Amino acid sequence: MSLRLLFARAAFTCALVASVSAFALPALADQKPFPDGAPPAGKSSGDKDKKDAKSATPESGFGEWSKVTKDATRKDGMFPAWTKREVIYWEIKQDRLGKPFLMNAHFARGIGTAYTLGGLPILDGMVQFERNGDRIFLVAPTTSIVASSGDSAYRRAVDLSFGSSALQVFKIESEKDSTVLIDMAPMFASDCLDLTTRLKGSTDKGFRFDKERSAVTAHKAFPRNMEVEALLTFSPNDRENLDFGPLPDSRYVPITVHYSFLELPESPMAPRLADDRAGYFTNAYKDMSRDGKPDYWVRYINRWRLEKKDPTAAVSEPKQPIVFYLDNTIPAEWKPYVKAGIEEWQKSFEKAGFKNAIIAKDVPTDDPDWDAEDARYTTIRWIVSHEPSFGAIGPSQTDPRTGEILNADILMEGNMIVGYSNNWRRWAAPDVIDQAMNLPTQAWLKDVTDPSRLCMAGIGHATESEFLSTALALNGVTPPGEPAPKEFVGAGLKAVTMHEVGHTLGLRHNFKSSTDVPRELLQDKAWVAQNGLVGSIMDYDTPNVSSDPTRQGYYWSPTVGTYDDWVIRYGYTPTSATTVEDDYKLVTPIAREATADGHLYGTDEDTYPADALDPRCNIYDLGSSPLAFSKDRVAYVQNLWNTPNLEGKLMKEGDSYVALRRAMDSMLLQYARGLSHARKYVGGQYAHKVMKGDPGETGPFTHVSPAEQKEAMDFLAQRAFSADAMVVPATLLDKIGKDQQWDWGNNLFAYGRQDYPFLSRVLAIQVGAMNGITEPSLLTRLREQESRVGAGAFRLQDVFARLTGAICGELGVAGSVPAAGAAKYATLDRPNTRRGLQRAYVDRLSEMVVNPSPAAPEDAPALARLHLTRISDACQRGLGPAGPGSDTVRAHLMELRARARRALEAQRDVPGALRPNPIAGGTAATAR
Repeated sequence: MSLRLLFARAAFTCALVASVSAFALPALADQKPFPDGAPPAGKSSGDKDKKDAKSATPESGFGEWSKVTKDATRKDGMFPAWTKREVIYWEIKQDRLGKPFLMNAHFARGIGTAYTLGGLPILDGMVQFERNGDRIFLVAPTTSIVASSGDSAYRRAVDLSFGSSALQVFKIESEKDSTVLIDMAPMFASDCLDLTTRLKGSTDKGFRFDKERSAVTAHKAFPRNMEVEALLTFSPNDRENLDFGPLPDSRYVPITVHYSFLELPESPMAPRLADDRAGYFTNAYKDMSRDGKPDYWVRYINRWRLEKKDPTAAVSEPKQPIVFYLDNTIPAEWKPYVKAGIEEWQKSFEKAGFKNAIIAKDVPTDDPDWDAEDARYTTIRWIVSHEPSFGAIGPSQTDPRTGEILNADILMEGNMIVGYSNNWRRWAAPDVIDQAMNLPTQAWLKDVTDPSRLCMAGIGHATESEFLSTALALNGVTPPGEPAPKEFVGAGLKAVTMHEVGHTLGLRHNFKSSTDVPRELLQDKAWVAQNGLVGSIMDYDTPNVSSDPTRQGYYWSPTVGTYDDWVIRYGYTPTSATTVEDDYKLVTPIAREATADGHLYGTDEDTYPADALDPRCNIYDLGSSPLAFSKDRVAYVQNLWNTPNLEGKLMKEGDSYVALRRAMDSMLLQYARGLSHARKYVGGQYAHKVMKGDPGETGPFTHVSPAEQKEAMDFLAQRAFSADAMVVPATLLDKIGKDQQWDWGNNLFAYGRQDYPFLSRVLAIQVGAMNGITEPSLLTRLREQESRVGAGAFRLQDVFARLTGAICGELGVAGSVPAAGAAKYATLDRPNTRRGLQRAYVDRLSEMVVNPSPAAPEDAPALARLHLTRISDACQRGLGPAGPGSDTVRAHLMELRARARRALEAQRDVPGALRPNPIAGGTAATAR
């Protein structure tokens, strides 16, 4: 698909970031092929013949030029324009027909909610005008499939197989001197972007476009680009339970859209081939004329055009640096941190041979022609939202022919500064644990147009900042009830800026990089100042809070990392090559440094999917051992919530008890994230992005040792599944308050219980960990490992035995590995989550038996059946005369036995044989 509308679903819009480029590479043209086989932009030769034949329409059939343009104001620009009242005529010269240019659209003003926020992108891609008789078509050409060979047979084959999409059709109003006039206003003041569908995706409500309340509000012409704004109004078909917060009247939803049209460079930049060892966004296409090659794919990295002023110098200033303008929407107190975050990248570019390659400037106040909407300027802007959505994003526009980044605009949500005080609302139900942990769900990853471009660095930073504020107060660094000092917030803001700027330089996430930093050096300020807290600022870092206040280093990474220096060298080091292939040969030695210390790389697809296997690929961890970090962070959080006089350290007189709710939520979130890192060790493999012959390479995969897997399981048994895993003083829980202020932004009927649902949240964390351990793809990997590792392997049966022992150890289940100190039945009579966790575990095993996943090995449902049988037998024994005397415990044992038996007696795959189980996130068998 050539032109991409970025509205796959609201979740994608919420998290979109980095380079947004809808076009892999342009279609064929009649002109000479681009050097090195890269296809130039334009139309196919077949289309050209049709264009020439149809451009001879007599001028007399249209309105007289002088009459049509009477009383209109003319503006020179990329397309000379005539404007009067509600009409916007563009002059389209014949030599512009079939010549591609970029078109993108974003929200200029949103509604502060429903992922409709000022600055978020809507559409991005390459288009061109074509003439068909008396009409002009705005066409998105086919760009994903091309034929760059000089052999016209390949081109004809592609031309025969793939067509272009006509996005809009315009009537020719007048024609003179091989130039036509078309009225663009009807397109701008319409729902040509299909925002009704986007609104429905984010609200589950149908909308209709209101043409009478829509109009073009601004039109600007610049030498290389055209900028247009339009106020569009949408009305919901059903307003029941539709909450748009601060919107004045929800009957009329006002959305201002900004369109940009940008010329492609006359002289395309020399492209650089992508290498999967170095993490760049790419423009990719299939060249169907690559016969004899391993495949048809060609991929160019996204990067800015940097050329040395002095090509002979080892380090030279560029002819044209990358300039970021600090928009006047950024509060003055935060500008120094944003500026520092931009220019910190100068360090990396110097290693690629450029001095002052990237600089930050204030918006000029003495230049009347400067305009933030002018696509020639790259900006960082500040926005606010009613409901936080992404924190920060860094979309950019690229030349589809070469991957050259032409423009970028970073958006920062000001809500980051306060740490999203209402983050507790994301914990409204136990089944939202993944969202609370800021992990994309599998549904997201399937539905979004391009999951690799998701970014949650900003919103993650907000929740991490909330934890940092809590830790600082409980450690006595900040006074009770006071916000974190400006320097702490500024340091975090600088780190987020570095991250988003990295995206606009073409870089993808690197979630493995934290393990490049030796654990023992995390608090070494001198070392971290030089190398960073993470190997790449493109990681998601967590506050570096030391359990020993006397050895406290940087809380946030103060600089870009060692991987960043290396990957910028790969992407930006100039070469003397005259072909793409020769250029790649010259930079390949840089790519082969992937095995060097400080160059670890693992990105989104290595981290988020259910089958992600490398325990080093995590978000929100620090140091060379994620398992060691997990142990430290979980133990630290437990110490925090048992801090003497916790209330007095967090609150001053007159503060709302909601402060305790925010603090407890932030601590539980950190606890849950700590557990999530350990899970990947089970059935895990260390993945290496290497090619044969790289220095020291050992192949793509090595297994996590059985000892490490057992260590991780033991840790989870103790810290996730034991009866005393998460115990908080009852006196503290009774003091956790709720926001009692009723207003349009705080519906007190919407959030259920008024007291703090601690046990529900603990159970959600435990069930999330249990579901992760029993993920079908993880079980499949374990089964594979048994055949590869041989004697001593951590086996599939070991996982079931340890899970059953950790969760149901006090039942006396045969063949299980009970956690240390599991007293028979005693834990089941306590007011904790033990009974709920056991029921959830039985439901999970039942699901495996009755509806086994095709992705799981057949041994999994067989082992689940065995353990259900053992649990049922243990419950039967417990119900005998020597069993527990408590009615609660006996009722619980009867329920476990009944659930297990229903599953054991049920037939597989019988419709209606399962009932929903919202706690376990799965199903359990029902009686037939």
